[in-house]
Amino acid sequence: MGDMDEPTPLIVPVVLSGGSGTRLWPASREHRPKQLLPLVGHQSMLHETIDRVKDLSGLDRPIVVANAEHEAVIRRTLSEEGVTDALLILEPVGRNTAPAIAAAALIEQEAGRDPLLLVLPADHVIADPAGFVDAVDACVSASSGGTLVTFGIAPTHAETGFGYIRAGQPIDGELCEILEFKEKPDAATAAGYVDSGDYSWNSGMFLVRASALIEELEEQRPAMAGAVGEAVSRSDREGRTVRLEAEAFSSCESESIDYAVMEGTSRGGVIPIDVGWSDVGSWAALWDMVAHDDAGNSVAGDVVTVDTSESLISGGSRLVAVAGLERVAVVDTADAVLVASLDSAQAVKSIVERLRADEREEIEHDGTIVDSWGTSTVRSKGPGHIVRELSIDRDATLRSPAAAATTHIQVLDGLGSLRVGDDELEAPEGSSLAIEPDRSWELANAGDRILRIVEILVDTVVNVHPDPESGTPRREP
Repeated sequence: MGDMDEPTPLIVPVVLSGGSGTRLWPASREHRPKQLLPLVGHQSMLHETIDRVKDLSGLDRPIVVANAEHEAVIRRTLSEEGVTDALLILEPVGRNTAPAIAAAALIEQEAGRDPLLLVLPADHVIADPAGFVDAVDACVSASSGGTLVTFGIAPTHAETGFGYIRAGQPIDGELCEILEFKEKPDAATAAGYVDSGDYSWNSGMFLVRASALIEELEEQRPAMAGAVGEAVSRSDREGRTVRLEAEAFSSCESESIDYAVMEGTSRGGVIPIDVGWSDVGSWAALWDMVAHDDAGNSVAGDVVTVDTSESLISGGSRLVAVAGLERVAVVDTADAVLVASLDSAQAVKSIVERLRADEREEIEHDGTIVDSWGTSTVRSKGPGHIVRELSIDRDATLRSPAAAATTHIQVLDGLGSLRVGDDELEAPEGSSLAIEPDRSWELANAGDRILRIVEILVDTVVNVHPDPESGTPRREP
């Protein structure tokens, strides 16, 4: 696989974190999609993706490409899990994988480097990371020479939900030329692919030299290459963050790297691997990846099962009891409960589509919002009131615009400094403060630990004394 005296090429993991994971609702939401959840291990799938290649030779700091709307939650996730060196590229809009990977390649070239880019979707699981590292190592020499390598998954069954890659003659060891890409087939066609032994599932993972990728993109999609180049050159840079310029990047055609480059290149190669791969695209796929009890159930949280088998049951903050069911997913979250057949991935997606059509906020978040200053969780919401619990990070400040409601703040833990207009006062633990309507305010964490408060917004005053006629409490303005 090459001269042993050759220097080890630099390898940069490019982790694509743009998916939404609608088939894993209600755990996965638009504001915190599945790759930011600890679905399989104790850490987020994003961190697991970065961590699984830590033993590669020549490994450099990772690049994470994500939607700008996820900046706060990604920063918090990476920080909490100890990933401090990642370069974050933020897309103003999603444009599929080709522009995302091209942006990473151009940013590396701007820095005077031409590394191998190991492109990894953030929402995949690999049960055998050591085997995957070996497969990457086996392709380093070919990729260094300009071959655009994709990792095909040795199929275990006739899956209709994946694209397929047909392999040709060997290039180097198990790495073979690519004869053709195939779209998601019907069941009979998929069975023929598997029986032939010539096809792999298309995993969406690649190992490509940055310059080789850009050369191919400039040849096959010159308009896209130019637009991404403009977005990179006019991007906003701050520390380890690159915010791509919106107008240029938005002008890109939305296209996958498979269509934009791999299907048209003469330099493509595929290596089939068998490393326990899954794209965790449904609750059934997740059930396949996790441990089961004697009844075949995967259970998390406070759960009781009776006469239930081969099911995935995820409890939240309360007891979940399931009886007399087989192959179901029961997922309890703060604001929603899903009960569905494990084989109903499309039905779960349809639920999300219906919620989106009805403009339901349950597709966006579960009541908890992550922001640059901390987190906010809705505890109660009804006519005339909202109750939120907020956590403000150390050295952070929450800035609230003027509201038509009266705002009451109860400090649960920590020390705050409240500014309303020109007035500033201390907000120690246990204190209560009231802010009149139509006043903007700021609350800074002035202590050495997280500041926790309850914020209550009310637009009426409730007098809890009986109405003289009905004897029930009455509400007065």
